[in-house]
Amino acid sequence: MSGIDFSSDTGRHALERLQREQIIWLTTVSPQGRPQSSPVWFLWRDGTFVIYSQPNMPKLKAIRGNDHVSLNLNSSETGEDVVI
Repeated sequence: MSGIDFSSDTGRHALERLQREQIIWLTTVSPQGRPQSSPVWFLWRDGTFVIYSQPNMPKLKAIRGNDHVSLNLNSSETGEDVVI
């Protein structure tokens, strides 16, 4: 679940970016409690983030240990247009 209200102006803008962008930042938490952000390719399909990964990658181990993650789109060069 994305947690974004797509009926608002901000939500509609976020949806447009989700449909257009190819890279999203995935933040997981290591077993030691450290956040780790990684750029990943993704698809936005039918309200779901689709992310593929090679097996045995650290981010998969982190997700198996703690499925609370954050996804963030890149901001503009001046730090605006943030989508979390």
